[in-house]
Formats: sequence, C-alpha cells, structure tokens
Amino acid sequence: GFTWKGAGSWVKDYPGCMIRPSTSEVWFNTHPTPTGEWSPTTAGQLCRMMPPAVVGEFGNTDGCPPGTSVIETEAVCRAQASTLGFTWKGAGSWVKDYPGCMIRPSTSEVWFNTHPTPTGEWSPTTAGQLCRMMPPAVVGEFGNTDGCPPGTSVIETEAVCRAQASTLGFTWKGA
Repeated sequence: GFTWKGAGSWVKDYPGCMIRPSTSEVWFNTHPTPTGEWSPTTAGQLCRMMPPAVVGEFGNTDGCPPGTSVIETEAVCRAQASTLGFTWKGAGSWVKDYPGCMIRPSTSEVWFNTHPTPTGEWSPTTAGQLCRMMPPAVVGEFGNTDGCPPGTSVIETEAVCRAQASTLGFTWKGA
C-alpha cells in the first residue's frame, strides 16, 4: 500500500492531493500557489473524476442519499452548475438554507452556502443540496501543477484525498 505522509504547505510541490508512486507515498498540500518543481518526473497530483451530480432530498440539511456526499467547495459547486446547464447564483452565508452546494431545479439555479449551521427552512418543497457520487480517482501528469486530465479536478480536501487513495487500494500506514 501507499504511506500517508501528512499534510502541509509546500511551495515547490503540487496543489491538493499529491502522489509519488515510485516510493508509495501520498501527501496533501495546502499551499495556495505551489510551483510544481519537486520531483517533476516521479510525482504529481491525485485527481478525481467529475461525477454526475445528484439532487438531494428537498428540505433536508442532511439530504444527500447514501453513496453520495454534499459538495463542499464553491469551485466544485460552480463546475457542477455549469455541467447541469443551471445558472450560478453565487456564494454566501445563509442561515435558513442548506449546507454546501444548494439547488432549486424548478428554476435551474445553484448557490453555495458557507453558513456553518443552516436550518434548511428555505423553499423546503423545491430546494435542497446538490450531492455528488464518490468518483474514481486517477493519477495526474507528473511535474505539472495543473496535471489533472480533462474531465477531472484537483482533490481539494485532505479527507477526500485519503478516501480517494483508499478507493485505489492504497493503505494508510500512519502520518
């Protein structure tokens, strides 16, 4: 299996989930603008396929069906809105709405809610969360800070990095 080496902020590495198959190691980089200079022929990004989006149960702050998860970043929410052909309405913090990516199919609109504890009271019969299936992961191009192939995206959180590495059969052996 692969060894989880930890998370940190490294300027010379790659954005998000990083992998070096030659040494069976995985890291998560939080640096906002890494350069991609480290190990350019043997390391790169672990990328996720953009899965189809699934509309969760209306009026529920935990409405994503089993096998799916709420879309937790504005960037992925915006990308899914575009894929669906829906109108991106923006991001904000709304207490009466739903956590993460929100959708109202009747008007073809999508928003991203950053409120930490929303109540799910807004439009309870026509709106809810936009959820995603857990997609397969693919290894991106080595030595490239934008190494994810077309149709895939950077893995943006450590938790998803660990989960995706697991789906490839990589075993976490400690931090």
